[in-house]
Amino acid sequence: MSEVVGAVVLAGGPNVRLQGAGVPAYQKPLLTVNGVPLVRRIVAQVAEVTSHVVVVGAEVNRDALVAVLHGTSAEVVCEVGTGVGGALLAGLRQLPQSGRYVAVMGDNYVSDPDWSHFLVWLNTGCDCYPVGVQVMPSAEAVRFTRRVFDTWVEGPATELEISRPSATSTVWCGPFAADVPTSVNHLSRRRADDRDEPTPIGPHLSRLVPYAHLTPVNMRVLDIGVPNALADLRADREVPHADDRLVRLLESQLGVQVANRLDPLGYDGDERVRYLKDMVLACVAELTGEALGEFGWKPWATSRHVNEKALFGELRDAWQFLTNAMFAALRLPPAELADALYDAVLEKHAVNLRRVRDGYDGVSTKCVRCRRALDDVGTTTIRDSFGDAVMCGGCGAAQRFYCERCERPIGGEGVRCTPDLGYCELGDPRRATVA
Repeated sequence: MSEVVGAVVLAGGPNVRLQGAGVPAYQKPLLTVNGVPLVRRIVAQVAEVTSHVVVVGAEVNRDALVAVLHGTSAEVVCEVGTGVGGALLAGLRQLPQSGRYVAVMGDNYVSDPDWSHFLVWLNTGCDCYPVGVQVMPSAEAVRFTRRVFDTWVEGPATELEISRPSATSTVWCGPFAADVPTSVNHLSRRRADDRDEPTPIGPHLSRLVPYAHLTPVNMRVLDIGVPNALADLRADREVPHADDRLVRLLESQLGVQVANRLDPLGYDGDERVRYLKDMVLACVAELTGEALGEFGWKPWATSRHVNEKALFGELRDAWQFLTNAMFAALRLPPAELADALYDAVLEKHAVNLRRVRDGYDGVSTKCVRCRRALDDVGTTTIRDSFGDAVMCGGCGAAQRFYCERCERPIGGEGVRCTPDLGYCELGDPRRATVA
């Protein structure tokens, strides 16, 4: 995994949209959010990743940025007239010229839970380049940088979007990570081509990383450049965290169950097991018996219809039963269940990414006895006369094979096995047995 060598905060925009609302030009990053200047809050967040932070402003707001960032490790540089792409290039030239970096728009508010979510993807253990995105109706998405298959576009709908319309689009809306040398090389060429014209970032996002390997990460980002967001700030309204709505949903779901005298937190013994069984079966029934009937999935039939509202309704019902089962499984109140679910899903996301990196085959990393995935249940290392082996955290089985013919441990004493099947090269090609 390449090191994160620095961060660039882009804080030199003229904020044209807000000048009519009484905000002077180039002052958006200096607005206060929950009592803290926005740019100082952003610098504090990226400082969790790297101590080398470059804030790119304009001559007009340079002194104000220096004053607001006093006491931090951030360095302020100026770049004017080259667009956000030129500003990013100016910031990158202050960083070490190898490794990854994080870029953040100076007028974006990212909640702490969403920032933590971004960092999980940034620190997955492989060269991951996350980019903050949101999904919105396609009619609104034309105002943003949006993903069209494997490319990012700006401006009016493209021919591809017109020929293959979609109800929703994925738009770039937050921080992103990229590769320093790849970005510098590409943006330098773009600046040479653009000459006196400003260089954007959006259409070039996938060119800032090797192999166009950007990982979209859903985030709730508040664009301070939008007038209604400014109104919230001036009214001193607290900016909500992204996970508040999940807590409210869980509270409401639990309330419905309690109102029906089916409190999943109150069951024990046989009643708890029976409730879990009912909820799991109900969830399966909603998915296999109801949801499957709302779209044309049968390979032997020609219809490929999708009854969107009806399908969503069945998936919603499945979510309710699944949530009831989660309450009964962990017996946690809504806020604690939300935290547990958040941590567990992000942990599994990291496992998923490692599997993609390592060429996961669905077979070789499963326990030879209980068939659970070893990277899900965990393992411990044991040592005996045959050397080291790992023990499944689920059932305790040692992950060592023995040839059915010569009874030697495969992998020990110089005896090799065929990786997919566990055959011993000295014995007959038959499946080995587990210790």
